[in-house]
Amino acid sequence: PMDFFLALLLLALLGLLVWQFFFRPQDTNDHEQVQRLEKERDQAKEDLTRIRLEQEQKQEQWGKMQQELQTLAKEKDESTGQNKQMWAQNHDLKKENELNKQENKELREKISQAEAQERQKEKEQQKALQDLTEMKKSFEEEKLRIRREDEERQTKILEENNRIWDDHEKSVLFRLKDLCQSPHLNFSFFENTDLPADFDGSLKPDFLISFLDQYLIFDAKRSKNYSTYIGDQVKKTSKKLKGKTNIYPLVFFVVPSADMDTIKKRYFLEEGFSFFVISESALEPVLALLRKIDEYERLQEFDPQDREALANLIAHYDRHISFQNATNIYLTKESISLMKSKEKLPSDFTAEIETKKIAMRPLKTKESEIRRLSQDIEKQDEEVQKMIAPQTDVAPKDLKEAGGLFS
Repeated sequence: PMDFFLALLLLALLGLLVWQFFFRPQDTNDHEQVQRLEKERDQAKEDLTRIRLEQEQKQEQWGKMQQELQTLAKEKDESTGQNKQMWAQNHDLKKENELNKQENKELREKISQAEAQERQKEKEQQKALQDLTEMKKSFEEEKLRIRREDEERQTKILEENNRIWDDHEKSVLFRLKDLCQSPHLNFSFFENTDLPADFDGSLKPDFLISFLDQYLIFDAKRSKNYSTYIGDQVKKTSKKLKGKTNIYPLVFFVVPSADMDTIKKRYFLEEGFSFFVISESALEPVLALLRKIDEYERLQEFDPQDREALANLIAHYDRHISFQNATNIYLTKESISLMKSKEKLPSDFTAEIETKKIAMRPLKTKESEIRRLSQDIEKQDEEVQKMIAPQTDVAPKDLKEAGGLFS
């Protein structure tokens, strides 16, 4: 570029000289003109020399600049290589950064998920804790409810046991009173609310009977655990009765009939007293046996005439009962034979009889009437007289035949 610039400058000077020498009007004073031209030529040479020097300087500077440019280019190339390397590294770093960003994003998502899960777990734990608290509260309330219900149930059971005990005691006392008042037993008795005047007030037996000039005790007992209860009652009762000479050394504990199967040991001997565990249903046989023992003991006090009269009475009783049983057996056989005779009737008539018989109500006996008659011989005789009086519907012939059975 500098050479082109210098060439253009030289052509311009040369053109100026040609124009001044050939085309400029001729001055009258040629000599001055020649001098001036020479002067200008010299000046042009100087300028040309100066320009060449400047050109050389410029070329030298240009060379330096070229070297500097080459150095710069080299440095640039090196820098470009480094830049490429740096760009590659930067690219890798960018990729790595992108990966890191992706990983960070994934990590953040995982952290977010973990935090969300943690929050969820905290919520679940709080809910579980709340549920546990509510469950504990409900459990405590349920325990209290069950405890209340259990207490109420125990109270009801206790009340029911007390009621059953009261019912059992009342039932035993009623049964004993009823049996003792019956004609075939006829025992003098005392209840715990009306004890004999000579009886120790510290003792409160349920029921007493007079037996061989002493008092015999009946006590109503009931428990859910007889294995220990009866033994304890035997010990307590024997301590109270020890040394009491007016108490017969025989005590009966009366328990419900349904409980007898649960009681294994039913006899105890303590402090000289014999204790028997019996059921309510056994009261009548026991009292009957005691009556027989009392009678046998008192037979020793009878004189020979009383013993003879008693023996005759028992013999007549025995003969009468035996004859009555035989008569009943004979009449029963006759009744069976009579009933079988209807088999000879026409079948349709027999079927009609069976139909009518099925429709009939079963015969019932009035227990109160039987008891009334069984306890009063005069009433029995009165009823018999009504049956055999003239106004009876029984034919005289039948009465005569019936009378012949007992002649």
